[in-house]
Amino acid sequence: MLLEIRGEREIFLHNETPPPPSGGPIVGADSRRCLDVPNASQTHSTRAQLRDFSGGTKQQ
Repeated sequence: MLLEIRGEREIFLHNETPPPPSGGPIVGADSRRCLDVPNASQTHSTRAQLRDFSGGTKQQ
């Protein structure tokens, strides 16, 4: 799996545990799409969506 967080690319193998999040957007390194939680909800079972990453304040 390849993730880019704040411009840094990291590769995780399936048997490795990724480090704790450092904050900031989670953006696909190749797709440039990000995870979006509607209205920044913290309600259990809220569905995350994939969106094109624009870098706007709502995607921080």
